Amino acid sequence: MRIPGEAKPLIILDATIDGRGPHPFAVGTGAGGTLIAPELVDELGLIGGQPVKCAGCAGVMEGRIAPRSVPVSVGSGSTISIQPLILDMFDMLSRDGGEKIVGLIGHDVLSRHILTIDSPGNRLRLP
Repeated sequence: MRIPGEAKPLIILDATIDGRGPHPFAVGTGAGGTLIAPELVDELGLIGGQPVKCAGCAGVMEGRIAPRSVPVSVGSGSTISIQPLILDMFDMLSRDGGEKIVGLIGHDVLSRHILTIDSPGNRLRLP
């Protein structure tokens, strides 16, 4: 896990999605589901999907529910199959976080683990 700066205290970790990666994802403890950037769509073969309107920290946005489930794993944790939301909001998070971020791990993954955040030790544990 990394906390790249004090201006926007994001927790960033590496996640593998559909066997590809690792990719830098932010941890979204308030996000209902896992989000991915449109740039991963081609790589993951997630063309299409159902359009949806969503609201969150960036306001109301247009997104798409991925057309199929994909396996996601964080660190050495177990793999969970999820159907992510494709949302174009990661330029803002990348700018604020000081590092390129291509996804956000949300409630659908976090709720299946006990999440321990050790900020001074720069460790995140998802047993």
